[in-house]
Amino acid sequence: MSENKRWEALARPGYRRSQFIRRSVAVALVLAALLFTAWESRGSTAPVVVASRDVSAGSLVAETDLKVARFPANLVPEGALTDPGEASGRVAASAMSTGMPVLASSVVSLELSHSVVSKSTGDEVREPYNMVPIRLADPALAPLLVHGDTVTVVAGDGAGDHGEVIATGGTVIFTSVDDSQKTGVPAGTVMIALPESQAQNVATASLSRGLAVVLSGTRANLT
Repeated sequence: MSENKRWEALARPGYRRSQFIRRSVAVALVLAALLFTAWESRGSTAPVVVASRDVSAGSLVAETDLKVARFPANLVPEGALTDPGEASGRVAASAMSTGMPVLASSVVSLELSHSVVSKSTGDEVREPYNMVPIRLADPALAPLLVHGDTVTVVAGDGAGDHGEVIATGGTVIFTSVDDSQKTGVPAGTVMIALPESQAQNVATASLSRGLAVVLSGTRANLT
């Protein structure tokens, strides 16, 4: 081999060397893009309230159940709370797992406790509200109810019984649709807020009678 050809061979990279160079350049470009993205988005985060531990549906949410985490701004769920005080002292409307963002719809206010209620006599009295869980005689009806529904509770003793209205004006707090919700309550259970006296009647009836609910609020108005 002449001296000139030898120098040309040394100066011209082989196939494997060319492949290595191209791959190295590609990897470097990818890393540069990742670093640029990370640098660009380092300030684009927002505070989001999340559950610091598992909270069962229907439980009173304490300040220790919550913490604030930083989320990428483009991944913050709609309705996410940013201040733990917005959820502390309220009732969990659904089960919350550790690390789950807490939404405005995840908690229910306890302002019902001093609402004005109207009894069957038409007299308006101030009566504290209690929350009472009831197991529906037909659990398949639970998915049809949503938080905030107004319902009438009916008790029955068996087939052919027309039923007896034992509570009116109840507000649905949450429903347990299936046993996989980790709520700690069986499927078909509905948590309802009722005036104290009615809540006691419902709790007593649930021990020996089948219970059902009738939708009686705004959603029941089809006209």
